Amino acid sequence: NGPGATLHDIIVTNTGTLSIDHGATLTLSGATINGGTVQDYGTIDVTGNSTIDSHISLAGGQIKVEDNTTLMLGNELSIGADTVTLAGPKAILDDSAGLSLAGGTISGSGNLAADTDLSGYGTVSISLDSADLVTANAGTLEFTKAVDGTTVTSFEIAAAINSVLKFDAAVGTASIDPTVTFEGSDNGAGVLDLSAISLSNFHGVIANFDEGEAIEVHNAASASLD
Repeated sequence: NGPGATLHDIIVTNTGTLSIDHGATLTLSGATINGGTVQDYGTIDVTGNSTIDSHISLAGGQIKVEDNTTLMLGNELSIGADTVTLAGPKAILDDSAGLSLAGGTISGSGNLAADTDLSGYGTVSISLDSADLVTANAGTLEFTKAVDGTTVTSFEIAAAINSVLKFDAAVGTASIDPTVTFEGSDNGAGVLDLSAISLSNFHGVIANFDEGEAIEVHNAASASLD
């Protein structure tokens, strides 16, 4: 692809593999890519509302969605250990098939659409505020900014070993109470890590907490649940 290419107000039917090379940028503005595979070794920069209805493989590449822009995906996006950046408060990633992380990062100041579930482990540094299902699974899923300022997200912690849901800032508000559900039963191993915040900043409702699971609280030798 060379240094880059721009698709503007165009529909592309992809019957093979569209590859973005290392160091190259594919810019999308009002574009639709249907079918095939998009292999991203570089950067997909979305500057105007666009749709990718293809399988996307992030092979060390990244996706950047600019402000006032929505990227709609037609297939599940495995971010893996790579990065998706929502570069402004009105940058939206919409993937009804869901997103998965495996050590990667969702960064910026945008948001996920209300039908976009997230699972896995990694770092989320957007102020998530949407009615999604978020599952920490097989590692630590860490939220570095306040979540659920106006909308209730359903958080879950998988039963698998090392499944940790960690919050570094406020969760919900006095009137917004997101639910955190432990998926394990007597032999679950999930952890809710609240050690970075004051309990007064946690407005969540904890469900299905059972033997083998844990809640980490800052400077507390013990705690009780109503």
